[in-house]
Amino acid sequence: MTLVADADIPEPVIRSLQILKYDIVRYSEIGLPSRPDRALMEALLQSGGILLTRDTGIPSQAYLHQYGIHGLTVVLLRWKQQRARDWQEMVEAILRYGESWERTARETPSLISVSRSGSRARPWHALPPEA
Repeated sequence: MTLVADADIPEPVIRSLQILKYDIVRYSEIGLPSRPDRALMEALLQSGGILLTRDTGIPSQAYLHQYGIHGLTVVLLRWKQQRARDWQEMVEAILRYGESWERTARETPSLISVSRSGSRARPWHALPPEA
């Protein structure tokens, strides 16, 4: 499954992963809308990609739960800074955990939270509607 980076993923992170031939694309490269969030999520449900975002508002939106139930997996990068070191850590985390995110997405649509300390997947069905 391809990681689809939304507009909130820093360009240096995407470029670094593409240089390494990692399976990631920008939403715009495959013709997906960036706004509203609902349109991007609906398009990803149809294409089967995994949404990669830093938008902490996405998981808290009440309507996202319905997308998860129907198969959308969201990977939320929880870095607050936009420094070169933060970008490097994001790339490292994606390279370290990306395969496990793909396995998780195939098995159970989930919300996957990623930070400096690791990666944690929570199936949508185990979350309250407004996670």
